[in-house]
Amino acid sequence: MHRRPAIYDETRFPVLFAFTLFLLGMASAAGLETLKARLHPAAILLLCLGGMGVLAFGSSTVFRKWARAHWRPRALTVVQIYEPQRPAKALVVMVSKGIGESSARDAVLAHSDRLEHLRLVTTNEGKDCAAGVEEYARKVCARLKDVQTKLLSDIKSIPEAKKLVSSIRAELLKQVSEDELVCDFTGLNKQASAGMVLACAQKGPRLEYMVAPQQTSDLRADPSGGHSTPMEVEIAYQVEEQT
Repeated sequence: MHRRPAIYDETRFPVLFAFTLFLLGMASAAGLETLKARLHPAAILLLCLGGMGVLAFGSSTVFRKWARAHWRPRALTVVQIYEPQRPAKALVVMVSKGIGESSARDAVLAHSDRLEHLRLVTTNEGKDCAAGVEEYARKVCARLKDVQTKLLSDIKSIPEAKKLVSSIRAELLKQVSEDELVCDFTGLNKQASAGMVLACAQKGPRLEYMVAPQQTSDLRADPSGGHSTPMEVEIAYQVEEQT
């Protein structure tokens, strides 16, 4: 599903590139007329080829610099959504307070066969709910080695959520591979979810969200309807930093 990011290439601008070749041809013809009466044909041919090479390299370099300054590469975003092929060894999941914590429990259950490391992300108000999820995880995950709860001080801060999830990922990647770690952005609010997605923006990290079979009137997952199903999201796109 992944494709290489767009790059600057003079062949992507056919009119200007053709004009450059035309100028090179004119310059070569003029040089040939000037030298053909004075030098051996073989020497003229070598000089022409060398000159064309120098001019082509120079014009191509200048053109690419101009393109970088005036053209932006075409962005390519690929999003694929599918059911996970296998459970993860490490799970980072956001825990909402109240009935919303059910999605975190279902995420734990979905990965319970292999889960070894669990990180719960919540707020100070959600600590009790996170403690309940932790207790549940210890019951259903036979291989579980460690559980930690991380708190967000400002639930409305995307940068804080991104920084926290990035630090958690960096810690867990010392113990498991990228393919064995998944981040679930179902819980908490939109800002926290955005921060987690941005923390997994580069190619490779696994992301998921939980789909509830039934919802309450306020569109929250309804635990009485059964367990939620994880859906994995694969995002491949180019992130271009401004300099």
